Amino acid sequence: MVLHLPPRGLISDVTGRGQGSPAGEGRLAASIGSMPVAMGSIGAEVAMVFSDTGAGMPALNGRPVLSLSATEVEPGVWRALPGQRMDPLPSLRADGLLLGFTGSPVGYVAMFQGLAGKDENPATLVLEVLRSDGWVGVPLPAEAQTLATPHLSVEGGKPTTSAFWHIAATDRGIAVFFIPPRKAGDPVAGSVFLADFEGSPKDTAPSATWSRRDLTLALPEAVPTDQIRATTAADHLVLTALAPGGKVTVYTQPLATPTAWRAVATVQNVAADHVVLGMDGVGRIGVASAAKGREPGGQDLRVSEVSARTGAVVYEGELQVASPITTSDYRFMGIAMAWVLGLVVVFLWRMPSKEALHMPPGVSIAEPGRRMIASLVDAGVAVVIACRVTGLPVMEFLNSGVWANGPAQNTLLIAIGILIVAGTVLESLFGRSLGKLMAGCGVVEMSRGVPKKGETDEPRSPVLWRSAVRNLVKWGLPPVALFGLLDPAGRHRADQLAGTAVVVEGEDEEVEEPEA
Repeated sequence: MVLHLPPRGLISDVTGRGQGSPAGEGRLAASIGSMPVAMGSIGAEVAMVFSDTGAGMPALNGRPVLSLSATEVEPGVWRALPGQRMDPLPSLRADGLLLGFTGSPVGYVAMFQGLAGKDENPATLVLEVLRSDGWVGVPLPAEAQTLATPHLSVEGGKPTTSAFWHIAATDRGIAVFFIPPRKAGDPVAGSVFLADFEGSPKDTAPSATWSRRDLTLALPEAVPTDQIRATTAADHLVLTALAPGGKVTVYTQPLATPTAWRAVATVQNVAADHVVLGMDGVGRIGVASAAKGREPGGQDLRVSEVSARTGAVVYEGELQVASPITTSDYRFMGIAMAWVLGLVVVFLWRMPSKEALHMPPGVSIAEPGRRMIASLVDAGVAVVIACRVTGLPVMEFLNSGVWANGPAQNTLLIAIGILIVAGTVLESLFGRSLGKLMAGCGVVEMSRGVPKKGETDEPRSPVLWRSAVRNLVKWGLPPVALFGLLDPAGRHRADQLAGTAVVVEGEDEEVEEPEA
């Protein structure tokens, strides 16, 4: 399972209120068939490196690299793209020991040792960066090669190293951590090599300016080297050390100044198999692992979020996996159910009687094509106004594939509200909406039976409540209007319930109510 930790606690420039996911929350981004050997991210994209063919042997055509992105479809709602697969990136070479993989300002970066090519020295360190035309090499400082050579060995034809290596992204390049073999309880005595890619060309092989600083740190407890993790966050270098008992101590050092390492926080109940990540969006350090002492087969995960600047533990506890069904999904299902229920009620509603309705003189029922044109004009105007209100582009709204997200749903509901209100007011006052005016038709109120002596028989606009019923049913339940185009009497259910008709000037006719 690939989990995505969305941005936390961001402050909106518009409203000034907090946006994003709460601390401790993650979302299921994808389910993949095998475990990647390395991962790195650039922005909202993650790249995963796979090395095995399935038989435990490296792939002959290289180590596959697949990528996945997270995109925010509405505030607080993220989707993984592509949805059912991952995009392939150029494969890494299959030989050598992969020491580290990360994203950086110049692209994804991989570091190897012990390459087995024809002209390669098995002890050589190699750094490669992904550019548009593939992986290209970047020279490493000679000091790094000098430190690496004594700790490389070959076992069973495969290279292995006794040193700890890790690479992490910085705002200007990468940081390469090196810690030589040590006994548990001994101080850490290593180095950090910082690569500055600022000003490096984007379309050719990048060049880096390297600097080195000592990595000296006394650990208070017996921490083995394989329980040390390294990353970067909020312009700080970060080291973590897991002591027996499941306690992780977090150490930081500012990238700008090589001051002494500072223990800023401790996190409890962390398993030996854990990961440390930099959450640069909010300047935090994330520590994630299976719950210590978890029963075999258990699925509970723990996550802790620590401020890289202050050391404050923002969250510590179980990972809260957000439901894949979002608020927009629930709202969409609610709207659909309301429409279905409304249609059932409207079409099963029994009309008062089968008494013939009297059409005012000089008018006749408007033909279906004219009524459709009028409705399309009204709907188009309402959609344009609603899109201006919500800021959603009209063409994006017209793409039915996005109607399940929040902005499109809001626009749709606003458009329906405009149609109901504008239609009610205009038809009760003037007998026609803008679309009906352009189509040359109007709405009149019909009466049952022959007018009594002294009553006027002239066409008249529907009273307010009739117009409200008509538009509420017509636009609130859109299929009602569509079914009306096929009705033999030429009137949809909304007109039948309201006692109205859409007419044009012409010969009058009698209309009978159909059976309910």
